[in-house]
Amino acid sequence: MHKMAIVSVPTTSAFQDLCMADLELATADNPKDTEATITELSFNRKRLFKVEHVVDHLRQTTRQQHELLVQIEDGLKCMISETDLRRAVGLAFQEFEHRLEDAFQDSNRRFLSMFSKRSDVQELETVMGKKSQLDRI
Repeated sequence: MHKMAIVSVPTTSAFQDLCMADLELATADNPKDTEATITELSFNRKRLFKVEHVVDHLRQTTRQQHELLVQIEDGLKCMISETDLRRAVGLAFQEFEHRLEDAFQDSNRRFLSMFSKRSDVQELETVMGKKSQLDRI
């Protein structure tokens, strides 16, 4: 019988190291099973390479998805929500309405002061003042 010499080759993973140890044990115990063991180890090495390739691809995809997620989160932080926009527009319209109301009241006061009696103007101003206070509440 021929004795096979097993050469130690540096491996890249712990699984490959374990396979090499299994091969050494198998050849030491039963030299007839060496060929089957080598074939099995070669097949396992190919499968392991495919799995490592898929894992690397998944890591790359996961990293890209994480980067996109971070970009989307940053974009959302900068965006104004529809509710906030509606609230701001509503407040702007309220402010415009109050200013327009004040302008009309001032215009009415001037008009009344020019064309009516002083006592009538004072009565009307007190009534309007009370009404505007009730409206704002």
